[in-house]
Amino acid sequence: MQRFFCTLYENCFHILGKAGPSMQQDFYTVEHLATQLLSSAFVNLNNIPDYRLRPMLRVFVKPLVLFCPPEHYEALVSPILGPLFTYLHMRLSQKWQVINQRSLLCGEDETTDENPESQEMLEEQLLCAVFQRKVLTTVLLPLQMEMDVCTALLITAFNSLAWKDTLSCQRTTTQLCWPLLKQVLSGTLLADAVTWLFTSVLKGLQTHGQHDGCMASLVHLAFQIYEALRPRYLEIRAVMEQIPEIQKDSLDQFDCKLLNPSLQKVADKRRKDQFKRLIAGCIGKPLGEQFRKEVHIKNLPSLFKKTKPMLETEVLDNEEGSLATIFEP
Repeated sequence: MQRFFCTLYENCFHILGKAGPSMQQDFYTVEHLATQLLSSAFVNLNNIPDYRLRPMLRVFVKPLVLFCPPEHYEALVSPILGPLFTYLHMRLSQKWQVINQRSLLCGEDETTDENPESQEMLEEQLLCAVFQRKVLTTVLLPLQMEMDVCTALLITAFNSLAWKDTLSCQRTTTQLCWPLLKQVLSGTLLADAVTWLFTSVLKGLQTHGQHDGCMASLVHLAFQIYEALRPRYLEIRAVMEQIPEIQKDSLDQFDCKLLNPSLQKVADKRRKDQFKRLIAGCIGKPLGEQFRKEVHIKNLPSLFKKTKPMLETEVLDNEEGSLATIFEP
């Protein structure tokens, strides 16, 4: 009986997912369609396990967004995706928090699970799969969206940078974070929001810094945010000053060149390299290098000094062997 209801539940999503591409305008022009879907298809999501939530996003939400005509975005897509993305962010954040706490407490408390490592790996894979499906769905969205949808996506995208999901972090960094942030840069952001955005990227560097691909994408994103927001928000400078081992003189020089357009600007690559050196203290290292103690061995003096052989004065004074005899005719 349980299998029957599960199959029926999934088939309903398949039917709804195929209705848009098949019926086109007849489906998207249904009166109060968004309200009906929210009160039926998206009810009791807390009772759905993660492995069934992913097919719902793949077979229903993705086609709904992909085949929706642009004139129906405001009436259909935005009212659905705003609450849905807010719920997914809350659910994923809670699950990752539980997994991180379990990892920290591993070995301190006894557990009744016979194989807790396998269970934790399975949960992580499911969370990664759900979020990757959400990222793929988000990429299909138009650039101009309602503010509530954009806000939900912005919070989820930047908050997910610190989750232990390397593949999703790289996709989010390269495809979502900067395009979403550019939509709100024209307006006025709260100082706390700017601080949180920049801090989230630095936390992502601390988590994924050992992966070259993620590190390069996150450094580029942090560089873009700092260059765009530093002239307007002094609070972002305070975040930079809290980075371990940062050189204040180098930071002052970088800010001076950034805030004075009259000065000759260096190439983007050089500026990015300078910025990377500034934030090097928050870039995570591989596990094998995290607790390594640097050993500095000074050059020791040699035990035996080689002395140059001295020429004997008798040889120089000898007439037959003297240098003057060589040049005599």
